[in-house]
Amino acid sequence: MTAGFWYDDLCSCLQVDVAAVLRTHGWDPVRAMGAHWRFAFTPGTCEPVEFFLPAGAVLIDDPLVHVEWHRPADAAVAAAELRQEIDAGRPPIVAVDNYYLPFRPAYRDVHAAHLMVVTGCGREMVEVLDPMPPAYSGPLPARVLDASRSSVTVTDPTDPFFAGSALGWRWLSVYPTGPQPTLTWEWFSGVVRANLAVFVARGRSRPPPGSAGRGG
Repeated sequence: MTAGFWYDDLCSCLQVDVAAVLRTHGWDPVRAMGAHWRFAFTPGTCEPVEFFLPAGAVLIDDPLVHVEWHRPADAAVAAAELRQEIDAGRPPIVAVDNYYLPFRPAYRDVHAAHLMVVTGCGREMVEVLDPMPPAYSGPLPARVLDASRSSVTVTDPTDPFFAGSALGWRWLSVYPTGPQPTLTWEWFSGVVRANLAVFVARGRSRPPPGSAGRGG
């Protein structure tokens, strides 16, 4: 990020994977993710990965949806956490390097950070869901998944998607803790009022034009 400019991709692998996971739990992902309007950003540390979301930029603002990043200490912990989540019926979203994935266009071409969903976990094979075009749903050798998730750091500064970032087995848990609220006029009007209240509060506390930290 330079000169205060910020680009927020509204349809990256982060959004489509979260939507896919919410759908497996019976939620309408468009309503869940679209209820919160987020048109402000406070500049800060920007990580050079495609799925980066800055602190303070909320993807889902719903008390019934749990969203949390996890950074396992090593491969053994990462594998155990994945099995635990899948056994609990909560498909995890894992950070991977496209370079190792035969169904991605970047396969054995360039290193690029990506996210996909793991839906099944066996000793030799795993089941994955990658809804991002060209899209894939099916088996993948466990060793390939491990290679794509390992703590490799790409240092080539010409790679804007991955340079200087370590995946470190990180994964994202997304699951609802209750049923999705019914789509009613009361729910809709409450969402609009809540968003407007946030905008008003931000407007009152916005720094002067040209100062650091101004929302965009």
